Amino acid sequence: MARTADLADTRLIPLRQLPLTSPREIEDFTSQLIQTLTDIADEVAPLRRVKLGRATPWWHHSLINLRNDTRQAFKNYKALRTDDN
Repeated sequence: MARTADLADTRLIPLRQLPLTSPREIEDFTSQLIQTLTDIADEVAPLRRVKLGRATPWWHHSLINLRNDTRQAFKNYKALRTDDN
């Protein structure tokens, strides 16, 4: 938490340009403030990369084929079902 406060103090002090008298100054200040806060957040709590790949080591290609076959068989059953089946 102290690191965040230190970053905020060192990066936000240069932005203090009061008073802001025109709409343009307010817009510029707001843009700079948002960018600075975003930079601080990215440095303190960076987004983690999403791991792509298999989440479970036991899931493999043959299971994908079996699942697809099962789904197709169920679709066929629903489309062609009668009172007998």
